[in-house]
Amino acid sequence: MTEQAVLDDPKSYPAWECAVELDLPICLQMSGQAIPQVVRMIERFPRVRVILDHAARPVLDEGPPYHAAVRLFDLARYPNVYLKVTPRVFTEARRGKATPEGFFGRLVEEFGSHRIAWGSNYPASDGTLRELLALAKSSLAFLPQQDQEWIFAKTAQTLYPALA
Repeated sequence: MTEQAVLDDPKSYPAWECAVELDLPICLQMSGQAIPQVVRMIERFPRVRVILDHAARPVLDEGPPYHAAVRLFDLARYPNVYLKVTPRVFTEARRGKATPEGFFGRLVEEFGSHRIAWGSNYPASDGTLRELLALAKSSLAFLPQQDQEWIFAKTAQTLYPALA
């Protein structure tokens, strides 16, 4: 089954209803192709906080204004959509004409840092935890300290209060 066929399957509605009842976020690992299904689910379940792992794997190599990622940016209008930015995203933001300043600057402008959380993806990603954190910090060093605090800690603490 493809991710598109599974994501908005009515059989999953009880899980989404449970997430609403228990105030649990749902983290989705998907690509931008599944964004139409995500929209259907967040419109059906607007109280569920949805975290898009790897920021839905945007294609960034064309550089600004990142036309290939327009569906991702369009999700910013839904206040219950959050992004987890991982080593994959930090690497993609350095490919081709993309830059961390261009992509993450726009991401923060569209979503706000309070809806973006760093994820190490350790140990699945290559490198030590220290190296993965260094990649993320160097990619986001241009942001104001307050935005960095949200991305590296406060957003995750909002989504998962036990971390606070």
